[in-house]
Amino acid sequence: MRATYLSRKILLITGLALVVFGLIVSGVTRGDVNSAIQYLKDKNDNPWVTMALISADEDPDLDYLKSVPTEKAIDIEAPILAITAARKDPRVFSDENLVAKLKGFYDGTQIGAADLLNDDIFGILALVAAGEDSGNKIIQGAKNFILENQNEDGGWSWSESGDSSVDMTAMGIMALKSIGMSESDPAIQKAVQYLKGVQNEDGGFPSVLGEASNTSATAWTLSAMRILGENWTKGENTPESFLASIQDSSGYFPNMEGGAETGFTKIETAYAVIALAGKSYPLNIITPIKLANVYYRIEGSRELLCSGETRAPNALALVKIAAAECGFDYTIEKLSFGPYLERIGDDEAEGLAGWLYRVNYESPNVGAGDYNLKDGDRVLWYYGEFEWPPLKTALNKNELADEEELVVTVEAREENDWKTLPEADVFLGSLKETTDQNGQVVVSLPAGAYRVFAEKAGYVRSAKTLVTAGDKAEATVSLKAVVGEPNNSAGAAGGSSVNSGQAGTISFVLNTASLDFGAVNLGGNYSDIVSITNKGQVPIYVESIVSGDDLFRNYLKINSGPWRNFSTTIDQNKKEDVDIGLTVPGDYDRFGTKSGNLIFWAIQNQ
Repeated sequence: MRATYLSRKILLITGLALVVFGLIVSGVTRGDVNSAIQYLKDKNDNPWVTMALISADEDPDLDYLKSVPTEKAIDIEAPILAITAARKDPRVFSDENLVAKLKGFYDGTQIGAADLLNDDIFGILALVAAGEDSGNKIIQGAKNFILENQNEDGGWSWSESGDSSVDMTAMGIMALKSIGMSESDPAIQKAVQYLKGVQNEDGGFPSVLGEASNTSATAWTLSAMRILGENWTKGENTPESFLASIQDSSGYFPNMEGGAETGFTKIETAYAVIALAGKSYPLNIITPIKLANVYYRIEGSRELLCSGETRAPNALALVKIAAAECGFDYTIEKLSFGPYLERIGDDEAEGLAGWLYRVNYESPNVGAGDYNLKDGDRVLWYYGEFEWPPLKTALNKNELADEEELVVTVEAREENDWKTLPEADVFLGSLKETTDQNGQVVVSLPAGAYRVFAEKAGYVRSAKTLVTAGDKAEATVSLKAVVGEPNNSAGAAGGSSVNSGQAGTISFVLNTASLDFGAVNLGGNYSDIVSITNKGQVPIYVESIVSGDDLFRNYLKINSGPWRNFSTTIDQNKKEDVDIGLTVPGDYDRFGTKSGNLIFWAIQNQ
């Protein structure tokens, strides 16, 4: 039975460990702390070992936590606890936003696998450690799920319908206490009575009633006792004295008295260290890094790689966020002076050329990872040399009548001022012109849509600006979603009314005038179909614009890609079905009713 239990525990919480501590406090023997620390120091490839070393005031390497498995909720929770124990924010520390990822495992009732309780218990601890509000619906939903699955004897199991486990009962108490439940609450009192009732005469605790005491159950119960402010004894025996009695001379804590060292020993040793250090879970609660709403552009050596609007804490984290949005890969190197963006796509630092950033067109004097962004900042990442000035274009109009002249003025940012730039190349769709001595291009454009931007050797390419010439038709779909309320909807629900756009010979019809996504979950994905039918006399070219709340501006997708990248052509009397998707980030914190507009516009296709 014991072997079966251990194998199940190893399977469910891969990677658990802590550091062993040794003191004499109030005359209670607690083990040899130094030998336990030395035992764990070369085994720091596990979040529980990392937590143990931190609890012993060590400074363990955290690099391995930058890339962790994220396929299951239980895979993410221990890494979050370790990262926050080191006072880092798991939203930006790793290659992926671990808090958002964890929240994405919430199904509206509980976190992770529906037949497990351990991922809900550790999930609460991880979210609390990451600074999440204990009143949010994910934490409260997990709490209710835990309470609903408390066994009659007061304990909790690893699974939804299993027998009570001392280990998980202790962790359950700490999870509930971490969100403000009082020790006088009936659920916690029942759990306490269960634990007291299974304590063995040697002062330790078994995994289940009637078994021999072991390190895991004793260490986690001792940590629960810390948070309750209690000390349970059996005669002169205590949990501390039991742990001291079974510690091996080499420093580790075996599973039980006389046990041999196994692959799980470092983890149990870590549990013991944390408990003997007087710690409970979570070890630390951080203040989340503020996410600013910013605009960004990433210019590669040959073309624009990505642009948009998003929420990010700093300029380096913005690259990771944009990579997920636009699908490029990158390499960040850890150098002596800090993290360095070595590569995006095929553009890798070489010679004087590399990846550089500007905020509001200025070059900050700190590394990108240390530049905290503010709402409204405009961030430019570009591949080039440090001395290259950025370019921008100014247009006399964005919407032209057929054959009306467009005036493009190109300016370069030099000496903290904008100066017009002669002999710059201006691209207007497939057309190319060169600026005159006044930095201008004057051109007449036939009907169509044009992306206008400027380039010149030794300068950073300008942003692309849309210009349309000729008749243009528009139709609007209103958008609505409710964030942070109970989810009673199955997904997006389109309206039934018809919405028309007409301009001369250009005419198209949408099958709906509104999309109501209903109550949406953090981490949830929602979608619906909008049909666009060309009712005009010519083929049309169609693009989109999204306005309104940042939930829609930042996270609405069309045909699985960013809405800014959407375009299509539709022949006369043909229909195209367009998939409108909304992905709500797991860390989205702007609750309430959200509204916006999705505007489809069309011109004659050339």
